[in-house]
Amino acid sequence: MRKAAWSFVSYHQRSFQICSSLQSQAVQQDIAIEKSEHGPEGTYKSLLENGLLKVDEEQQRVVYRLQKLYQDVRTYNKTSASNLFGKLFSFSSQSSAPRGVYLYGSVGCGKTMLMDMLYKNVDIRPKKRVHFNQFMIDVHKRIHQFKLDAPPVDHRSKTSKPLDPIPPIAKDISDETWFLCFDEFQVTDVADAMILRRLFTCLFENGVIVIATSNRHPQDLYKNGLQRGNFLPFIPILEKYCEVVPLSGVDYRRLEFSDISKTYFNSQDASTKDKLEEVFKLLCENEKQDVKPKTVEVYGRNNVFQRACGKVAFTSFDELCRKALGAADYIAFAKAFDTIILTDVPVMSPRRKVELRRFITLIDNFYDNKVRLILSAAQPLDNLFITNETMNDYDAEAKRMLMDDLGLIGTQDEDHNISLFTAEEEIFAIERTVSRLTEMQSEQYWQASEDESNNQN
Repeated sequence: MRKAAWSFVSYHQRSFQICSSLQSQAVQQDIAIEKSEHGPEGTYKSLLENGLLKVDEEQQRVVYRLQKLYQDVRTYNKTSASNLFGKLFSFSSQSSAPRGVYLYGSVGCGKTMLMDMLYKNVDIRPKKRVHFNQFMIDVHKRIHQFKLDAPPVDHRSKTSKPLDPIPPIAKDISDETWFLCFDEFQVTDVADAMILRRLFTCLFENGVIVIATSNRHPQDLYKNGLQRGNFLPFIPILEKYCEVVPLSGVDYRRLEFSDISKTYFNSQDASTKDKLEEVFKLLCENEKQDVKPKTVEVYGRNNVFQRACGKVAFTSFDELCRKALGAADYIAFAKAFDTIILTDVPVMSPRRKVELRRFITLIDNFYDNKVRLILSAAQPLDNLFITNETMNDYDAEAKRMLMDDLGLIGTQDEDHNISLFTAEEEIFAIERTVSRLTEMQSEQYWQASEDESNNQN
């Protein structure tokens, strides 16, 4: 059970007044989205009138499009859209699924907030909002379970073939929800890229409506990725069923919280270690438990945090980013702890792609789960990432080995594209990570974490 008594402000007051608290302006991603009887337009108008948002013509244009989808969804009959009889003889309501929205733009410009306005106002069940990375983890778990449950293939029979898991899995997802909102739609994994066309074709044919936010136009998804030719047919399918809507604008997170508070420490400073120990001590006093190791199990693997106290953990970059961990692990850690002290984050570049990608994935999942993060790093946030380097030979060889494991055939040009793909994707991801880390230092983010914890309890 999460504890809500300790707050960001009290931490500042009790840790030798290390710094003053941040400005009290609201960040867009942490604004409480309230349902309105007038739909997304009503919610947006209310936020403007209450001074929680500033007038932004780009956002207003997107809200208008989301309002139209909101109205279309109210008259949509999913049952008639997904069966032949309904398609032929349905007259009383809209029988074909409304076209969804793929909202893309730079980091911090309000994409997630706008999508949440639609999601909050759509008064239907079932509906689901999920980070795209977490959704694909779930899909791969379902595929794995399907293969375990499937009858063995009779290799003596020429007609015996393995069952295709994608259609039944898509059917199960469609039965669970027909209104899917994806945050951070991105494709960086070759295993995801190879199944997206079939998976989403089935979902769309089953009448599922998809809304997604992304930093990239669909035509730029998985750009220069391994075997991208097999991925390309997915793009026109996505564009057919989702209107592509651009959103440009400033990064509100960095604009409103450019003054980084002391939840971000310089690891080169000799006093940092003592300061972090004092912060950990204060947090533990609130937990009223002993400091001891805590094990978080993920898929049968035990991840041990040597220093934990209730919902607080003290760990290092080496422990979380230099071990073989992935998104599923970071999601589990975010569920196990609401506050994490992470020490000794080094300067990172694409030459250290594995560690860089783990750190980005860690921040993505901690941010989505409102984990309160205190960290020490070798450089200020703006200098923590180097983006003008390319992938080294070790990383390229790792990618080629992955292609071999998947039975894919690479060419010399494709080997060159491996480096291009890595560099371009990492730059996008780094920009998002810097923006999110900036917001995660804010009092508003910490308060939102506490509010979410109270709601869960």
